[in-house]
Amino acid sequence: MKKLWNLGRVKQIIEEALGLEVTHAYEDVAFVEHSAFVIMFDHDDLNKFKCYFSTDCSEKDRKSLFAKIDAASPRNKMTAVSAGTFSMEQLENEEIKLHFHDE
Repeated sequence: MKKLWNLGRVKQIIEEALGLEVTHAYEDVAFVEHSAFVIMFDHDDLNKFKCYFSTDCSEKDRKSLFAKIDAASPRNKMTAVSAGTFSMEQLENEEIKLHFHDE
């Protein structure tokens, strides 16, 4: 059975907390404007999402961004988790491959 992620709530959280937009969603991952981080939806809890920050994003910026996301999440009945970092690899065609590095 396909899960229905709470994309609308996550979009609201990101816009409220950071003034950024979710630009694209594919399966269980949502891409955020400027690619400082991506969202991965939790498969066990539909009210939880994980933030993976770009390896290019400094630790100071990661903490600052996540603090704002974390503060806005309960107002939207969601829980945010700072899960680690990610990097992107450009494949030969126009596809990209994401590499997730859990903390």
